Amino acid sequence: MAEKKDPRLVAFARENRKFDNPTAKRVWGYLRARRANGFKWRREQIIGPYIVDFWCAAAQLVIELDGDSHVGTEAYDQRKDQFLELQGIEVIRVSNVEANEQWQEFLDHVCCRARSRVEELGISGEDYRVT
Repeated sequence: MAEKKDPRLVAFARENRKFDNPTAKRVWGYLRARRANGFKWRREQIIGPYIVDFWCAAAQLVIELDGDSHVGTEAYDQRKDQFLELQGIEVIRVSNVEANEQWQEFLDHVCCRARSRVEELGISGEDYRVT
């Protein structure tokens, strides 16, 4: 049975989906509908006590975009990353500025890591497309 999620986190994640920053909207435009090499991504996903920006379950991969709201939250972000890594989840953390200024490199890196992760996890080529 699935773990019950904190209703406050669920509500907060829903609100976050409504107010994406421009970079998050741009990233979601690329990731949604399996546009990134067939991988299924979710946005504002709850994992344990945290909400992550983008989550690919098949690759056990998270993308975290750091914008103005992350100024002064470095210790929290570090605890979040450590929690996720202890769950076997890889975190790609990038600033909004970096993602925008190096857009193609950022997308290439995400796709490359997703492909590598499914190989590391022993998932065959077609299996990740059905999750």
